[in-house]
Amino acid sequence: MTTPNIDELKRSCHEKAFHLYGTAFIYGVRAREREKYTQAITLLGVMIPVLVGAVVTSYGLDSPISSIFLKILTPIAVFQLVLSTLALVYKWDDKKSYYLESSISNRQLAEDFTHLAKFPSQEITETIHAYEIIITKAQSREDQDDRYPFTSKEFKKGMRYSLRQYQKVCSGCGIVPVSMEPSDCEICGNF
Repeated sequence: MTTPNIDELKRSCHEKAFHLYGTAFIYGVRAREREKYTQAITLLGVMIPVLVGAVVTSYGLDSPISSIFLKILTPIAVFQLVLSTLALVYKWDDKKSYYLESSISNRQLAEDFTHLAKFPSQEITETIHAYEIIITKAQSREDQDDRYPFTSKEFKKGMRYSLRQYQKVCSGCGIVPVSMEPSDCEICGNF
């Protein structure tokens, strides 16, 4: 096996940072989406019983106002119960936590590769050793992330994010993205 030169290592570090940065972005988006769902479920889970209790306490159980409120709140309570059941069965909280942790980890790995590319050791063997450590961590993270694969649209969105961040030209459309607005490009758009 030939020893890579410093330029090859730098190029590899930049390439890996590019992909890890997009991966971190997608898992961050997923975490924020799950956060919205769990907050909505929590809000409904607290507000419905509070509203029912407040109305019944204020007007009594036999009041026409209580009857109207209960007729309105009962379908909402059933909807909240269905959402809570879905959240438990599909482990939305666990996934949200995983996505957040993965986003942080992938971003840190991207920063580690970027730092190594910018500031390699004077000794090539030290740089190779540092590179191998980061590669091992990145491979472990990727193996874990394979449990929650990306959709085609997420790949494109992650690619666009990385292209924009690193100011690189897309190989599909020949443009450096300046926003996250999707284009018609099959590489960095159509998401």
